[in-house]
Amino acid sequence: SSSQAVIQWSPTDTTGTGTINFQPAGTTANFVFGSSNSAILNRIIPTNQTRAVGLNGNINSYIGAVGGATGGSVYFYTPGGFVVGSSA
Repeated sequence: SSSQAVIQWSPTDTTGTGTINFQPAGTTANFVFGSSNSAILNRIIPTNQTRAVGLNGNINSYIGAVGGATGGSVYFYTPGGFVVGSSA
């Protein structure tokens, strides 16, 4: 019910090297907000904070319901940076 939120994510790939495939190709993350001035921060904190996080799917932001008007603000943070794939 808040107009602002922070979600902290912990990737399950804790022992590998290279880019963490956080959002695989072909997946969709939908964020649904109550109003257009709503915002969410996604903090992705890997065990090894020097590893980059890969985003390869779709990320959508809607007002009221999935498929409704687009709006709101979706932010991402990770200490090792992001790799946005060609399918994102």
